[in-house]
Amino acid sequence: MPKNPNPPPPREVRTFVNPIAIRYDTPDGHTFHYYREWHGLTLRIDDYRLTRSLASTERDFGAGHQEGDDEILKAAYADYAGMSADDRQRLEDIQRREIVLARNPDVRRLEGWGEIVNKRTVQVFEAGRDGKPQGDYDRRFRRIHVNVRSFGGDDQVGSMFLWSGDRQDPVSDENEYLSVDIAVRAEVLEALERTIRETGAAPVLTMHLDALLYQTEVERSLAEPWHPQDYAMLRESYAGVSMSHLIWDVAERKASPEEEADVEVPRDARASPAPAAPQTDVARRIRGLATAVWGLAAAVVVAAILR
Repeated sequence: MPKNPNPPPPREVRTFVNPIAIRYDTPDGHTFHYYREWHGLTLRIDDYRLTRSLASTERDFGAGHQEGDDEILKAAYADYAGMSADDRQRLEDIQRREIVLARNPDVRRLEGWGEIVNKRTVQVFEAGRDGKPQGDYDRRFRRIHVNVRSFGGDDQVGSMFLWSGDRQDPVSDENEYLSVDIAVRAEVLEALERTIRETGAAPVLTMHLDALLYQTEVERSLAEPWHPQDYAMLRESYAGVSMSHLIWDVAERKASPEEEADVEVPRDARASPAPAAPQTDVARRIRGLATAVWGLAAAVVVAAILR
């Protein structure tokens, strides 16, 4: 059988060390590490929906638990027909207590798709752990599904994770993607809603995230901010993530040609004749000789005319 002319490159062998370090051995026998720390990601979000949800009540299992509730529940499961009228009323009271007033009665939600810019990607892979060998999963992502909930007065650290479901990326048509879930204070999405209401248009958004991701020690030490860089996370894990900024254009103004023409140029910056270069002694002699020759020629011409 002929050899494959384009064999897949040999893969690195990764081993989970601890939550902040993954060792990897290269095919040529070198050993390095991935280290986990905070990295900045910038997303351009041009496909999203902003919704508002007003909640009245919610379920809170175990709310208002009282002494004797467990016995009533056990009796109901075992022999409801044999319970007294009072015990049946207590059972109904127990279940009603699980419905409480909503803790977040007014919630806005931003849901959509963003693309990582500035030459960054997030790699999702597997590593050997607890005696189990490394799996084969290894993919890089630039598209991210974002889910931002806005309520209360506190910003919270959310999570980034790999998701497979029935929702499809409208660009790639894939149902496996990275997803980000974050909670921010109410005023963030309230301001976006107000802008949309006042302008009648949904602006393109830029979202700055800080994500707790791995990066190889080699790339971390050599890469400059303008270089392409890969960050990474384990397939069956959650990476911490927070939103540092949500940015959109409120207005844009550019100077007209007339305004640019009216800009006064400082006196020192205006064009002025260049100063004459200093003349050397040789230059002065050549200039005097040229003047004498021109004078002699003029005299010859005048004499010729007067004859």
